[in-house]
Amino acid sequence: MKAHPLARRLGPPSPPANCYRRFPHLARIFHGSVVDHDVVGVVAVSDIDTIVKQVRYTGWKETQEGDRTVRKELRQVLKKFGLPIIGPLFDNAYAYVSENY
Repeated sequence: MKAHPLARRLGPPSPPANCYRRFPHLARIFHGSVVDHDVVGVVAVSDIDTIVKQVRYTGWKETQEGDRTVRKELRQVLKKFGLPIIGPLFDNAYAYVSENY
């Protein structure tokens, strides 16, 4: 389906402001990748934050099990929303999680 000419000129809508306040960098990663599904991106960001907080622990990045668990949960969230589980979206989201959680 083609976008309306005005929509093409204006570009994609921005994610809600509260998403930027709570998860500014992660929201930008998803906003750039989920243009047609803005709400999906916002919900996915919130789900990632919730799930990562549940499965992470001190030192998770230094253990193979911790790293594998976080990667698995991140992929499950992406899959849940029909987003690619490999490639730049996953890599950027994982890099953000690894650095910030």
